[in-house]
Amino acid sequence: MMDISGAEIKHITMFDRQYSPEKQAEGLAISQAIVYGHCDKCGFLSQCSTQGEEFQFPVFAWCMRRKAEILADMRKEETDGHRDAD
Repeated sequence: MMDISGAEIKHITMFDRQYSPEKQAEGLAISQAIVYGHCDKCGFLSQCSTQGEEFQFPVFAWCMRRKAEILADMRKEETDGHRDAD
């Protein structure tokens, strides 16, 4: 798992409506990348910040690797939750 610890920062993300798990994970990952300074070190920042929604994040960018981790955690929690309900 990636280290997302900050200088005693509590990171809270709120969504304005219901989004798919993929979109939620992407939003959380990008938000974390910004807050923890990963975007500043990313070689794709210039394209990401200028191309908007058209930009396709490379799977190896920090934010997309983090998105994959968040999605895996969400799926695990969902699976564990269904087992607990049985």
